[in-house]
Amino acid sequence: MMSINASIIQQLLVEVREIRILIREHYVPQPLREIKIPQHADPSWVMQQLGISRTTFYEKVRNILLHPTLRIGNRDYYDRQEVYQLLQRRKEDRFTYKMMSVKAMEERLREEESRASA
Repeated sequence: MMSINASIIQQLLVEVREIRILIREHYVPQPLREIKIPQHADPSWVMQQLGISRTTFYEKVRNILLHPTLRIGNRDYYDRQEVYQLLQRRKEDRFTYKMMSVKAMEERLREEESRASA
């Protein structure tokens, strides 16, 4: 009985050595990639950065100009980079958030109409 166990163990050791050799020959470690994890912000931070009221945020910005990237429970969180881009776009275009949301909704309607006609 001991010789059977010893021979099985010997076979296993031989296979493990062969596997290790194959891994060394074929496995090339890849350099670690840096993953950019977005920073999230809650609606109160977004409203403060944009300088708008809660009503303006929920009527003109939320789901029109900014879309939540994360939802935990019943709270939406937004990507800070997108908030900064929206702020920059507003400064460049010199439009109110109402005008920007109207333009975004018109653009969305045009896209839907072109998809429907195609």
